[in-house]
Amino acid sequence: MNMNRLRVNDSRGRRWPNFKTPSAARALYVVVTIAVVSCATAPIGKKDLLDFLQVGQTTRQDVCSHLGDPSEQYEGSRIATYRLDEDEGGLFLVR
Repeated sequence: MNMNRLRVNDSRGRRWPNFKTPSAARALYVVVTIAVVSCATAPIGKKDLLDFLQVGQTTRQDVCSHLGDPSEQYEGSRIATYRLDEDEGGLFLVR
């Protein structure tokens, strides 16, 4: 048996790629970890996200231009709703 090869078995006992050196396995682990972590970024909120709203003056078109298409619409599109969440930076839209 060649001891220069690292053999990794999955949870079912099947052999996973045989790496010639442990450093190749470490390199793959680092690349996969970076790829997964880079996809999990937190949204950055804005404290002034809704500051453009003014009662009796802001139109539906103003809202759509600032926030985009609504998450839901009711009563024949008369009522538009947006999903918002908040982090340390302020509010952000949930898509």
